[in-house]
Amino acid sequence: MNERDVQKPLSGKKVLIVEDEMLIAFDLMDTFGDAGAAAIGPAGTLEQAFEAFEKDETDVAILDIDLRGVSVFPFAEALVERNVPIVFHSGHGMLENLETRFPGAAICPKPASKEELIDKVSGLLTAKN
Repeated sequence: MNERDVQKPLSGKKVLIVEDEMLIAFDLMDTFGDAGAAAIGPAGTLEQAFEAFEKDETDVAILDIDLRGVSVFPFAEALVERNVPIVFHSGHGMLENLETRFPGAAICPKPASKEELIDKVSGLLTAKN
């Protein structure tokens, strides 16, 4: 791995951000952009998530579980069907059930460091290849 790969570990990857809190969403966009990824979104509703996913090819998705009272699970199931890795990034207490329902997904409870999020995404993408 060269120095550029260390500085931009997600170069060339497309990361879809599904988050309804705009401050967090834009922070995630910056985090993944700084890591070299093309950050897609942010999508703050299920409808926006499906639209963004249909419009852009996605390598991995960062999902908040609760989008203004609506569960992100229908979208997560669509991602699983298309073999798109998922990182659940949420502060909700439902995280413990995710390993059973979405066995290949990574879980990163809020608040999480930028490094932890990038490591989770990198790990999922490495495992997929």
